Amino acid sequence: MGIEVIPVIDVMKGLVVHAIAGKRELYKPLTNSSICSSPEPREAIDSLWRLGFRRIYIADLDSIMGCGSNEWVVDLAIMKGFRVLADLGRRGIELTDRGLLEYVIGTEYLDYPSEVDLVRNRAMSIDIYGDRVVFRNASVSLEKAVVELVKPSPTKILLIDLSRVGTLTGLNTKAIALVKGVFKGELIVGGGVRSEEDVLYLKSLGVSGALIATAIHKGIVVKALY
Repeated sequence: MGIEVIPVIDVMKGLVVHAIAGKRELYKPLTNSSICSSPEPREAIDSLWRLGFRRIYIADLDSIMGCGSNEWVVDLAIMKGFRVLADLGRRGIELTDRGLLEYVIGTEYLDYPSEVDLVRNRAMSIDIYGDRVVFRNASVSLEKAVVELVKPSPTKILLIDLSRVGTLTGLNTKAIALVKGVFKGELIVGGGVRSEEDVLYLKSLGVSGALIATAIHKGIVVKALY
């Protein structure tokens, strides 16, 4: 079984930003990319399409933080032909998946444990820092939380280690093993991918997809399928 590389576009104030370690106050517009010359979302979307990518993950950080919307970027990607995983924060909970678009429901804006059931039959993002799952009202060990998060039968899980995003510091192998041990559906992993070897390691574990931004912009990971 192959593994799909799913490019990440983090959008803040209308521009693609370089996300680093989940410290959103430090995010800056993308620079020095090997695939695009500006942080304009349209350029990134066009470049990723030319490179052969066909599914994309878009995090609307303004929507997630409750201070705006960049939903037009999702529309741009769909018009281009991409299958889109879109995280629009709590707004996505009220929206229905359609056609090429699937909304991702993240733990970081859900209350624990009262809102865990909201991920039933939805794509879910387990947002972690190391071995802790981030909820809106709590921080819970992944070992405890993952069992509860799997019970509502999400359609897929995106396991994102926010502390490793944009750092090229390597995968959180312990967290991946924990989730893989209890969830047998489509697992997509993000945070820390530094090389094609990391992608191939995920493939060896039976992981379905790898969320990657920095390694693509640096020209390290260049293929959509491995």
